[in-house]
Amino acid sequence: MIADLIRQAAAQLREAGIETPEHDAKLLLAEAVDAELRDIDKAMLMGEGLDSLAPAGGGCRAATGGGQADPVTNILAAFHAMLSRRAKREPLQYITGHTPFRYLDLQVGPGVFIPRPETETVVQAGLDWLTRHSMIHPRMVDLCAGSGAIGLSIVSEVPGSQVWAVELSPRTAEWTRRNLAVTAKRYPSIASNYQLEVADWPRWRNSTAPSTSSSPTRPTCHKPTSPNNQKYATGTRNWRYTAVRQTARSSLNALLSAPGACSSPAAYWLWSMISPKASD
Repeated sequence: MIADLIRQAAAQLREAGIETPEHDAKLLLAEAVDAELRDIDKAMLMGEGLDSLAPAGGGCRAATGGGQADPVTNILAAFHAMLSRRAKREPLQYITGHTPFRYLDLQVGPGVFIPRPETETVVQAGLDWLTRHSMIHPRMVDLCAGSGAIGLSIVSEVPGSQVWAVELSPRTAEWTRRNLAVTAKRYPSIASNYQLEVADWPRWRNSTAPSTSSSPTRPTCHKPTSPNNQKYATGTRNWRYTAVRQTARSSLNALLSAPGACSSPAAYWLWSMISPKASD
């Protein structure tokens, strides 16, 4: 019975100190049978055996026996192999080889950071900001791109957007390329709107990116001084936008000026390339 198999696997993971043993066990079994988590939940609820999920051809997504044995044997071999890796506290996403992120399914493994669920809220905050400011065709730079989670989400969810992804590590950039290839199959229009540069930020910035403010602390624009008319109100709003933009540029410049800065696990967005009310 699948319920018994999950119960035993969860006990093994719990003993190893895994915080979500039953959830992880079900995900690994779903991976082994090339099914969805809901399929495992349904099978457990219906009291079904493993043969109900076994592929007709005898194979499975993570099969280790090359399909030589019967389907259930293949599934159990793959499942127990993955379970052993998880019991050694290997990241679940590295074992399955992929992870969901918003509307994408990203490939991950050793050499790339696993996108965190909180980063999805960062993307949503950016999308909300674009909507509030009526940014029609935004352009952005995704620094320390990693798996490409942020930039690929933007370029696939915002029609007409353009993304320049910068990643220092060639090893990590391979994961970015893989995810770009997979995402472009689902969203063909992004193929020409997402560019990947394998470089450190200072070098890439000096050779490719638009020039940015060299001031480390304050913007170089001047605030309007006449408070008695609509022109002042409009000018102040534009000044605040420019001031925030230039300060963000300067802060990002200072933050990423040291060699190797792009090896940081943090992902930084350079919104300074976006023009107000951009329409082309």
